[in-house]
Amino acid sequence: MKISTLDILKKRQIAVACNDAGAVNIIINWLKSMPEVAVRVHLAGPAEALWYRAFPGTINYSLDDAMNGSSMLLSGTGWATSLEHNARYVASKKGIFSVAVIDHWVNYESRFFRNGRFIYPDQIWVVDRYGYALAKSVFSNQVIKLMPNFYLDEQVEQIKEFEKTLPRNIGETNILYALEPIRVSWKQDEVIAGEFQALDYFSSNLREISTGSINMRLRPHPSDNPGKYDDWVGQQNLDAKIDISEGTPLYEDVAWSDIVVGCQTYALIIALTAGKRSISCLPPYAPDSLLPYPEIEEFRENTKVLI
Repeated sequence: MKISTLDILKKRQIAVACNDAGAVNIIINWLKSMPEVAVRVHLAGPAEALWYRAFPGTINYSLDDAMNGSSMLLSGTGWATSLEHNARYVASKKGIFSVAVIDHWVNYESRFFRNGRFIYPDQIWVVDRYGYALAKSVFSNQVIKLMPNFYLDEQVEQIKEFEKTLPRNIGETNILYALEPIRVSWKQDEVIAGEFQALDYFSSNLREISTGSINMRLRPHPSDNPGKYDDWVGQQNLDAKIDISEGTPLYEDVAWSDIVVGCQTYALIIALTAGKRSISCLPPYAPDSLLPYPEIEEFRENTKVLI
């Protein structure tokens, strides 16, 4: 399995179409290493804010204007929006070379299906060996490329550096809970969304993690509405200190933590790579975890191991 280079981006005008945070973080870090590449963006959702943070002053074009003069499309593959799918459709009609970036390990086929039809790019790019193997098995007729993950590299480096500035209090356990929208209930008799079911399950078994003092920090997903978890925090009566991370970079929250918890969030991969204990807290009635990293613990299977 060979990691491909990014030379294909050179001497081109690139159109970037993204809505979700995962793919845009990866694309941003590719392009930060290649400032000579001309880029026109069509962005919405969490991707727009992340892009402006990395490249202030960028013009956010309409889809047609972003494609105008571009010889290549880089798109995300979020499954909750049609923005990226529409961009691939326009690229196919205009004969523009199209690349789609998959940043996770779930819902591969549905990422390319909207309105009764599949729209595939010319190439699919992934950034780890698990994604590469999965994409090769799912998309037998598509060109799959394994690309470097500069975003992961940068996050781990920043975590390591920020850790050096933080004091550690003996007898305290810092738990970062990285949230993500599940949008459906795993229990047929409940209407509560899965992200709250997992949060309730983990918090009710919190003492399985540590017998000492616990500080628990909730980190909302970039797509979450402001204040989404305020009521939940206000209703808790846990033997732990709880707060919500607001506007703090991910690397700072991970560096602060001893343990990072989530359902199937990419933050678990970042934490694991940075040497943190990483735990998937899917409740017993949820589907199996699709995270391919065996080093990530399953809370529902191994709740008796104290740190």
